[in-house]
Amino acid sequence: RQQQQQQRQQQQQQQQDRGVFIRVAVHESQDFNLAVPAVALRIFSSTTAQEVCQMVVQKLKLPSNSSTKCAIIMVYTVHQDEHNGAIQQVLHTLGDGEKPVQLQERAMKRCRDLAAERHPNTQPPSLLQAEDVIHWFFRDSRSSPLELEHDASGSEASEDEAATKDHPQDLSHLNDDNCTRCAGFLLKRSAHDPNLWRKRFCILAGDKLWYMRRRPQRSRGQLMHATCIPLVASSVDEPPQAMRIPFGFELQTVDRVYYVSRAEPKHCIPSSNEC
Repeated sequence: RQQQQQQRQQQQQQQQDRGVFIRVAVHESQDFNLAVPAVALRIFSSTTAQEVCQMVVQKLKLPSNSSTKCAIIMVYTVHQDEHNGAIQQVLHTLGDGEKPVQLQERAMKRCRDLAAERHPNTQPPSLLQAEDVIHWFFRDSRSSPLELEHDASGSEASEDEAATKDHPQDLSHLNDDNCTRCAGFLLKRSAHDPNLWRKRFCILAGDKLWYMRRRPQRSRGQLMHATCIPLVASSVDEPPQAMRIPFGFELQTVDRVYYVSRAEPKHCIPSSNEC
């Protein structure tokens, strides 16, 4: 009886709630070979991420248990630099019980608030549409990493670099010839969100691996944030085959395990000194 009552309440709520349509881009999966670019879904305020997974699985006619191996990912644009055109995005992997409509409304509010703050004299932020700034993905956990066109940061739940970030420091000493022979952009997986890969400029210097958001300045006195990974008592191995990380490696340190992958050419800044 309780289940029947809950179903009736949900049906009544859905009748009152017209719902929204979202386009979910389908990432590769081990369960099918045919590339399906996206599926369109109608969801309601009560629809959970787990239910969205099940809906995609049904649309693609995948095995019913496939939803347990998949995740729904939300990526939205929060800022575009006026000078260099760089786009800042936020990636968030939804938990089973999270509701996409609520998250979409929250993300849109953040985008509109930021737009109003940065451009007070332009078009009203309310004209921003969800499909212009928010993108949805369906990803099989056994597939290769999700590649985004722009660099992505994590939501508050997936932010794992703040605690390990050092104080700003002068890194000009890392720009000498001995260091830049092994330097370049790599993708580093978040410790909290397995679908979030951050592009970081990495420098192998002696028994330390440094990573930072951008290439350090050659001139002294320029301070920037960077993280140093001591390599003493660390080991490097191939990542587990099930993770399907192309051109990647697993770095096991005393504190944690890092998963790193090659950045695609579109992410790289070539250098004659890079190894």
